[in-house]
Amino acid sequence: ARRQGEGRMLQAKKGSKGGRGMIEVLDEALEEYDDDDEEEDDDFTSGSPKSLSSAGEKWSSREDSEEDGAGGEYARAVSEALAVITSEITSEITSAVTSETLSLPDATVGRGEAGPSGEMAPEAGLSGVRGALKKVLANLAEGLVSREPEVRVLLLAALSREHLLLLGPPGTAKSVLGSRLASLCAGRFFSRLLTRFTTPEELFGPLSLAALENDEYLRKTEGYLPTSEVAFLDEVFKANSAILNTLLTLLNERVFDNGPERQKAPLLVCVAASNERPDTEELDALYDRFLFRREVLPVRDDQVMELLEMVSGTAASAKPPPAQAGALDINRVVQQIEAAMPSVRLPREQQVLLRRLRAEMRDSHQVLVPDRRLVKTAHALRVSAASHARSAVNALDLLAVLPDTFWVNPEERGIIRAWLWENLVPEAEEGPARLLLRSLLTRALEALRATAGEMDDRGGAKEVDVRRAASLVSEAGALRAAVTERRDALRGHIADLERAGEHLWLDPTDAVAAQQALRPVAEERLAMVMRTLTEVASLEKALEGGLEGAVRLGVVERLEERARNEDPPFEERELAMTMREAKAAFDVEKFRLWKRAKKRSEKYEGA
Repeated sequence: ARRQGEGRMLQAKKGSKGGRGMIEVLDEALEEYDDDDEEEDDDFTSGSPKSLSSAGEKWSSREDSEEDGAGGEYARAVSEALAVITSEITSEITSAVTSETLSLPDATVGRGEAGPSGEMAPEAGLSGVRGALKKVLANLAEGLVSREPEVRVLLLAALSREHLLLLGPPGTAKSVLGSRLASLCAGRFFSRLLTRFTTPEELFGPLSLAALENDEYLRKTEGYLPTSEVAFLDEVFKANSAILNTLLTLLNERVFDNGPERQKAPLLVCVAASNERPDTEELDALYDRFLFRREVLPVRDDQVMELLEMVSGTAASAKPPPAQAGALDINRVVQQIEAAMPSVRLPREQQVLLRRLRAEMRDSHQVLVPDRRLVKTAHALRVSAASHARSAVNALDLLAVLPDTFWVNPEERGIIRAWLWENLVPEAEEGPARLLLRSLLTRALEALRATAGEMDDRGGAKEVDVRRAASLVSEAGALRAAVTERRDALRGHIADLERAGEHLWLDPTDAVAAQQALRPVAEERLAMVMRTLTEVASLEKALEGGLEGAVRLGVVERLEERARNEDPPFEERELAMTMREAKAAFDVEKFRLWKRAKKRSEKYEGA
């Protein structure tokens, strides 16, 4: 097509073609070349040879008879070679995707099998833990209306050995949750309502009279907070200064100073309740001790009938679960999870999200997330992953945990959730990858033109040019590895979304919403990454493959031209322009690209 255009230009200069001007003839030639190029782009994969060597031989065996015939054979050889490369790369990538997809079994634990993100499950004897936790969640929520979210965060807090604060009006079953956890987990339970007049003896035990006779200041702690595994403290922010410091140490360090002795407290989780946030700075330290925070609201209007049926005894779940029913040795489960923690990592992708969310809350909403809270949140995320027998935290863990750990005021929970919905899907990083690809293609084309397409000095190329061309192979491999990592991250994210309904700590409505809202975004970004990966891998294979020098040069020219002439983003009003309007609005190059985009949009609309 180029040669035909040159011929017509020559004819125009000589005044041929019926007296038409040179510009008209040139426009016609360019349009024919444009159409021919489009047909090649659409059909280059059809009728391709079986291997790169056959494509090269097909070209090299031709004799240069006449100029136009040789040009046609060369173009066909390049197209066939590019078709073979693209076919092999596509087959390679597709087979990798298929094999990895088939290796995504159920969340089998304790066997080292791949989890939803393609990660290996930690070898920590966690077999059956997920099923047992699922039963405990059902037992805890039995007989309660609209308290499943609080039940989930309560059990996750216990497994993380962190404390939970429930904020809400009286009469919303806050105290019931703590007592149920103690009964179902067969743990020692302690409960108190705090007032401004609560004494240390009510929480930590009375003084030992026998010890006083021996001039020792000791408390009888058995049956009180220092010896309990599960505790419920109602109206916790009414604690007075006499008990505040001791309570802070007990909650944070799990130790109790009993006279000269420091005894270890077995406290697993403390559930605290309050009608409102603390209003003095003196209580801010106590407020910060509760990593998990949840606002508990009265049941919605559409659930009132269900609540009344339970009161009247007509509902099947009206009776609360009996004490010790389905008891779980939660201390043993915690030990198993803690043993697995060295195998559970927080991937860089999730670390970046944590850093960005922390900065967003600080800069845009004046909410400071202290270092201790950040570290404890990271630990809770790893516990969430371990409870699903995964060795890596995924995006769904963040969606389940962060809305209950990063806020100070209850209204900030919605802000956190909205931010997560917008940022959970891994970025395609298409822009940087495309820029690197174009730079690599440009340099590859310059290097191959200097060596006549050869990767060695057989054709008399300079050694410096050969070395420059050879170095591009490793650069293409490095870029391919980076783009492959993006592909794997997006594929893992899609696999996680497919299994969102199985997540223990994620609200079922959030799981459904994640599948419906986030998966299309992830699939769109994956398609972008796969396109770039195909082009990068095609370049790498062209530089490595057994092609004749001229054919290799032609293949890289074609790849570079496609990358350079990518369709710019035209708006609908621009695509609705007439040919005359577009010619007046765009320069020659952009007009050519507009014609392509116009034709493709018309094909799409016709389909």
